[in-house]
Parts: sequence; structure tokens; C-alpha cells
Amino acid sequence: GGEVQLALCGCAASPWETSFEHEPGVAAVAPIPADAVTVRPAPFERVDEALLEFERAWAQSDTYWEDWPEHERRAHTDRLIEALQLPGGSEEWVLLGASRFTAFEDPRPEGRDLRRFAANLGADHAIWTSAYLGKADRVVDRPVHYPSWHFRSSRHGHDHGFGSHTVWVPVTIEDDETLWMAFYLTDRKSVV
Repeated sequence: GGEVQLALCGCAASPWETSFEHEPGVAAVAPIPADAVTVRPAPFERVDEALLEFERAWAQSDTYWEDWPEHERRAHTDRLIEALQLPGGSEEWVLLGASRFTAFEDPRPEGRDLRRFAANLGADHAIWTSAYLGKADRVVDRPVHYPSWHFRSSRHGHDHGFGSHTVWVPVTIEDDETLWMAFYLTDRKSVV
């Protein structure tokens, strides 16, 4: 599977994978080929509104959301699927889980990492969205070069001269931060 390939190549897990949360109560689905995965964006405003509606309902409820009646949970899932601009609803789609993280670099959702991770989950759709959060501080290592004079003595003679040394120094910089989310879904017919 994908985990063995990652371990053998020494590749680091993508942020899509490390931030993934499996949808409670949904059984695992067999992996599929990466070229069978549709990766596409959804407007952040639509997705955010659907998630806020869910959070408001949860905040007003006296019951933990996993204990809500099936029809209430399904209504919120249907609203999210609609926000992701997929036809149908929970009758046609199964939400396998989601990733959510902030990043200073673009994780390239159109690249291989998101598609490969979705395929390993068995998701035939990975719908992503992002929102600019603003400036934030982060620490990066920067090289500092400085000249040096060296003198060495050995039984073969003396050596001296100028050289240069480099040290890496942590520096706080201000950078653009973005919120990224991806939702992994599969066609209900694919789930046994």
C-alpha cells in the first residue's frame, strides 16, 4: 500500500495526510488508483458557511453531535456536500473524512500528494478549499557567513590564512498564512 511506498522512499507525509481526521462511523474503503481520483476546488465561502451552520447547531444542541438522530446528522452532511458542489447528497456520496491545516507555503492541491492520499483512502473525489488568513510570524533558519582567520601548526609546518564560516541562525519573519481544507468522498456505490 501507500504507507509501504512512503516508508521505502523516505518521503515525508504531506499536510493533507498528517492533518486528516476520519469521519466517525464510516468504514474504511479499499484504495483506488490515483488517476481515478477527481481533485477540484470549491469556493471557500460556501464551504465555510456549511461548516458554520453545523457548529451553530452543535453549540445550540444539548447532545453531542455524534449522538444526534441520523436524519439530523445526514442533513448537515447533505449541506456540506451541496457546498462542495457535488450533485446528489448523502444518498449518493459518503464523506470519508477531511484535512484541515494552515501553511505558509502552497501545498499544491493540484499536485500528486493530495491525489495520492485520496486514492489511498479510497476516495474518488478530493474537494479542497483555502482562505488567506493574513500575516503571521514564523521562524526560519537563515545562513550567516563570516570571515575567519585560521592558524594551524603541525610537525610539517604552519598554515594560516583567511576563510569563511557559515552558521544557520533562527530568524523570525512575517509571512502570508493560508488555511487549507480538503474533503474526501466516494460514491456510495463504492462502499460495500
